[in-house]
Amino acid sequence: MIRLGSCGALREDMKIGDLIIADNALCGDGVTPYYVGKDFIPAADKSLSDQLAQLAEGPLTRLHRGKVWSTDAILRETREVVQKAVDGGAIAVDMVSSTFLTIAQLYKIPAAVILVGIWLHLPPRDWAVLALTIGVVLAVEVGNTAIEALVDLASPDTHPLAKVAKDAAAGAVLILALAAVVVGLTILGPPLWARLMGSP
Repeated sequence: MIRLGSCGALREDMKIGDLIIADNALCGDGVTPYYVGKDFIPAADKSLSDQLAQLAEGPLTRLHRGKVWSTDAILRETREVVQKAVDGGAIAVDMVSSTFLTIAQLYKIPAAVILVGIWLHLPPRDWAVLALTIGVVLAVEVGNTAIEALVDLASPDTHPLAKVAKDAAAGAVLILALAAVVVGLTILGPPLWARLMGSP
């Protein structure tokens, strides 16, 4: 499985249009911990990532490889939080790669992540669909954060129903994240493949 998406750069040498291949992910999202412990490192399949890197090589391509920080705490990433991720080795930030790689590892499915953007020269309609998809994911993430805060407020002690509410909210985020992956593959997949294969 290959995830296509966009990201924010955490290094000054990265420019708009650069490609980033995630070798592994730094978990900062609320979904991944539902699957694994805090010491788990979501990692991409090296062979698949190497193949992607080889396909992406070219005179006009700027390629970076490294750790991607996945976070869904909208508007809560202070400079200190971002710096901690950078100190942890992150070169880029997104919302999905950690969960995507974790699930792939748990089910022993080879997976890789390549993050792209303007390099594909997408038409305005495709950018609108991507923007809408990102906006919906962000909105649901905000809703998930609100639900978790309300549950913690209403039930400070451990309660089975509180767990159900949090699990359901996280499940909604996961379902939407998987749908966003499908949207990304549908829109970004064909032009990315064409560019990697050298088509105009």
